[in-house]
Amino acid sequence: MFSAASRAFQEDLDQRGLLREYAVKDAVIAASFVMLAATGMGLATSPMNGWDEAKVKKAIGIGGRDDLAIALLVSVGYPAEGRRHPGRRARERNVFRESYGAGGAGDRGIRRRPRP
Repeated sequence: MFSAASRAFQEDLDQRGLLREYAVKDAVIAASFVMLAATGMGLATSPMNGWDEAKVKKAIGIGGRDDLAIALLVSVGYPAEGRRHPGRRARERNVFRESYGAGGAGDRGIRRRPRP
């Protein structure tokens, strides 16, 4: 059942022209976990944008494959230097209640809308 539902979902995305968009989103999610795992191993990572897709495909051995696309690149390696953790911002500057700007981010004079 899962296989059929998955196939139907992919076909629906393709019909609506969203297949590539969802593939890129999935790649970004996967890359996030790769970056977290690498950091846990003491490695530094950086997602990259703006590459020449044809050159990347050639470099990884898929130069003639028009059916494949490069969604993103992540560099991984040992850091040249250790960085001091900058600390965390106060929760009140990042967390909003009910709607953006309401009761959060220092509540810079932004008033909540009255509840109906």
